[in-house]
Amino acid sequence: MREEINDSGIRVLSVFPGRTATPMQELVHKLEVRSYHPDQFMQPEDIAEMVIHALSLPRTAEVTDIHIRPMAKT
Repeated sequence: MREEINDSGIRVLSVFPGRTATPMQELVHKLEVRSYHPDQFMQPEDIAEMVIHALSLPRTAEVTDIHIRPMAKT
C-alpha cells in the first residue's frame, strides 16, 4: 500500500503491538487458565500515544513501522 500511495503524500504506518491490556487479552488468559494482570501489559493509551507522536512528525519525515512491547516480560 505504501508504494501505491506514498507519492501522493499519504503516509502509511504499520503498528505491531505486543500484549495490551484489553478485554481480548483477559479472555485469552481465561481460556489459557492463567491469571490476568493487566498492569503487566501495555495500556491501550500507550499505543495511541505512540501512534499520535509518529503521525505528528513534520511532513518531511515518516515513521513506517512501530514495534512496541510491554516492558515487563511474562
